Amino acid sequence: MGATLVSPRRPRVAAQERRDLVLDAAVAEFGAHGWHGARIEAIAARAGISHPYLLRLFASKRKLFMTATDRAFDRMEAAFTEPVAHDEVGTTRSRTSTTPSSPRWPTSAGAPPPSASRTALRPP
Repeated sequence: MGATLVSPRRPRVAAQERRDLVLDAAVAEFGAHGWHGARIEAIAARAGISHPYLLRLFASKRKLFMTATDRAFDRMEAAFTEPVAHDEVGTTRSRTSTTPSSPRWPTSAGAPPPSASRTALRPP
């Protein structure tokens, strides 16, 4: 009798953690190959899940790209917002002599809404 090969079981991952893994894989794939060159199958393989399961999480390539882009913008916005918020209350100062009234600091009136930047990056 021959030995039966059993693949080792992967530990179960929480739903949000699984989505984050897929989004990380999508960013890597889109970054390496662009919109047209990125393949859903390759993203699923990078994330360690099946293609059908990826499509259960994200209904389409476009939906996956838009979700990954939104997450990237959210992270970038948080990275810029936190230091500015601290500076406005006086707990942190930048290394330069720039003040909040300086032209280098965006004002709410002069800054485009966040959605304008996100819209520019939508796939065809």
